[in-house]
Amino acid sequence: MHSSMFIYIFSLISVIIYAKHHSDVITLATWNIGLEEQLATERTSSIINAIRKKNADIVCLQEAWGGPLILRQIYQSLKHVYPYYEIVDDRMRNYISSKRLPTQTYNPACIPSNITSAQLCLATYCSASRDIELLICAMIKCPINFLALYTNSKCWACIFERFISRQDPSALNYCGAIILPKLNNTSSGIIHISTEEPWDHTIGLMILAKRGYPLKKLAANLFSEYYLFPRGYIIVSVENKQLIISNTHVATVETPFPHAPKGTFFNNKYGSWNEENKGQTIELESIVWNLFRNNRRKYKNAIMAGDFNMGIANVEHNVLALQADSWNYIHQLIDTDGSRRWYDDYTEMHRLCTRCTDNLVVHFPVNYIYDHIFTHGNMFHSCDLFTRRIFDDRVTISARNETIITSLSDHYGVELIVAC
Repeated sequence: MHSSMFIYIFSLISVIIYAKHHSDVITLATWNIGLEEQLATERTSSIINAIRKKNADIVCLQEAWGGPLILRQIYQSLKHVYPYYEIVDDRMRNYISSKRLPTQTYNPACIPSNITSAQLCLATYCSASRDIELLICAMIKCPINFLALYTNSKCWACIFERFISRQDPSALNYCGAIILPKLNNTSSGIIHISTEEPWDHTIGLMILAKRGYPLKKLAANLFSEYYLFPRGYIIVSVENKQLIISNTHVATVETPFPHAPKGTFFNNKYGSWNEENKGQTIELESIVWNLFRNNRRKYKNAIMAGDFNMGIANVEHNVLALQADSWNYIHQLIDTDGSRRWYDDYTEMHRLCTRCTDNLVVHFPVNYIYDHIFTHGNMFHSCDLFTRRIFDDRVTISARNETIITSLSDHYGVELIVAC
């Protein structure tokens, strides 16, 4: 334990000294900010302050759930530090970027009659159910109503982010613009016959960058297949650094919600959460690798960051393995010159959990490393790099008419420092 701490501190001091003698230093942070967990609204301002204080050059965020409104809040609060950002759906940019909320109106995310029918069915058959049990009940007892909502992309995005993830009790009404005058309106410029946000899947992903790191979006999408819970990626380039960066949130394997057997839900090809996690991991790596390999004259380095919901064990730090097959898949890939294609310095060198038993937002029974920054082999060999755990502070917030000490998120973050 003490030897690991010594190595950690010595490595950090070495990188700081090295960085002072090199002009080309980049810092990148990845963090699942956990806005689907308890006290999400109360924690948001502390999360934004922590990002500002950390001051990384590029920040990859996951689980910025809550729709365009949350992405707008993050950007508007940090735009003086991070003028550049990328999201999955560019149709939301005007809403997110405008100093004042746009005065245009947006159609309801869902067809109001579909919302009303679903509410009646839920009230009849699922009134005693909560959280995941409510979703299971809806699929079993109200399949026609459920599919009418699920197959409408904008509608499911709104329901997933506000109702399922944030557990907003008024979300179904909001998504269908039903009884809207009674809802909490955030802008006098938005009239009451429409929802206030341009809805579609955000996947809870956002990339922020400082002024010296303009971003160019190369790809952004949902994975080719996911079961109910939207997952996907944003891939950008920092052209002046000849660098490709991907930010992702891959399927969880720790959920009480049962996965549909293969071929039973819109001909799904994955029959378990484990298969879905590995399939999405393979899909992401293939997209990033092909972008990088086919443009090697333009890009010299590549990074894959995010919440991969997988990792290997480390006995010294009491970290258990979770879906290790996905991590091992990336770890064993070979580059065109015969060297390892990807390195995960944080997992291989420092190994502290990022989803931990000491977390105060969610009390976990075991320690895992969910969050990773994979760097391309050439970057690892030609530059000095260091990784460390960040955003593991505890904060004091006001909630439920009391003062509460809690963690910033249910995940801790990881920072990469690269000095070339």
